[in-house]
Amino acid sequence: MTAELSTPAEILRRSIGVSERAEIVVEDSMHSLNENETFTVLWQFAPEAECRLIEPGKFRVSRRNASMDIRVSEDWEGADLVAGPRASLPGNFEGVVSPHFRVTTWAPYLKLTAKTGHKSCLFTTTFLASRAP
Repeated sequence: MTAELSTPAEILRRSIGVSERAEIVVEDSMHSLNENETFTVLWQFAPEAECRLIEPGKFRVSRRNASMDIRVSEDWEGADLVAGPRASLPGNFEGVVSPHFRVTTWAPYLKLTAKTGHKSCLFTTTFLASRAP
């Protein structure tokens, strides 16, 4: 499945597929008319999720009896796993979720960033779900 969003200054595209090993592969790309444009993808997790870095570019998210490994391609300039609340700046709602009506709380997330230029770049994030040990 592929979706595309075009604005006067940029074109964003996301493709989602399933590999032969049952991995969900998400490919994001951005083409911008502005040089050194920053491209950000934020993967938000559930409030009770436990997140940790396994090795550079590989993360594990666990909740209840399930786990998910996440691998990010080397093309990402930054991969910031935020596993605990940080002091937030006014207007910054990263990590804020609403588990039900009229309630907000903080939850962990993975923030991926990259710089793009006039050329299109392809950034990959791969998810593999499994039962927790």
